[in-house]
Amino acid sequence: MSNDGHLEFVVLLVDDEELVRSFGLQLLERLGYTAFAVADGPSAIAFCEAGDPAPHCVLIDFNLPEMNGTATIGAIRQHSPHMPAILCSGYSPEALGIQDEDTTWNEIVTKPFRRETLADALERVRTHQS
Repeated sequence: MSNDGHLEFVVLLVDDEELVRSFGLQLLERLGYTAFAVADGPSAIAFCEAGDPAPHCVLIDFNLPEMNGTATIGAIRQHSPHMPAILCSGYSPEALGIQDEDTTWNEIVTKPFRRETLADALERVRTHQS
């Protein structure tokens, strides 16, 4: 793991695809973040409510089984109102019906993840929280 000061910043990755979770965890750890991953909305909500460790940011897919990313982050924010959320999707925001004025998402990154794009989005979220 990197030793560049991000280790105290916990990222929860929520994606139903095992390959995306595996790759995403590796990438997040290479970027120096402490990362955990779950496969669906209810698991993400349970992880956040358990708070051990409490995530500082949720990186979440839009299309998830049971509840989509928007519903999931809404439920997480009932427990943690200021939880930053980074939407990750293979679809453009326009294709998902997300408008520019939508305040649900702090950042939006497209899949497949590009190291620089994800690093920049996380740094903006991390800096904004400080």
